[in-house]
Amino acid sequence: VALFLPWCQSRGGHIIVDFFTARAAPATRRRLDAIGAALLAAVFLMLAWRVAVGVADMKANGETSMLLAFPTWITYLLLVPALALSGANGLYMAWSHWRQARAREDGTE
Repeated sequence: VALFLPWCQSRGGHIIVDFFTARAAPATRRRLDAIGAALLAAVFLMLAWRVAVGVADMKANGETSMLLAFPTWITYLLLVPALALSGANGLYMAWSHWRQARAREDGTE
């Protein structure tokens, strides 16, 4: 499931409430999209870091599932690359939106 997050971000599939920005200039909307993507990237990168710390803690404690005694850290470890990729994609989308806003402003779009 976590691997769909960067795909959704790159396709612009996250929920956007544009009630206040519907009448704003396209460059303004692009800048706001860039800020939103940067904030989303920060959250995803922070989540990747904290999940990685949690995985190390689970592994050190030998935490296992109750019924199968399967190491739980393995399943959480699979989240880290997906969250990191989402963060990197958010940074790329923020840069892309910002660049498009600048191009529109300069008339080079």
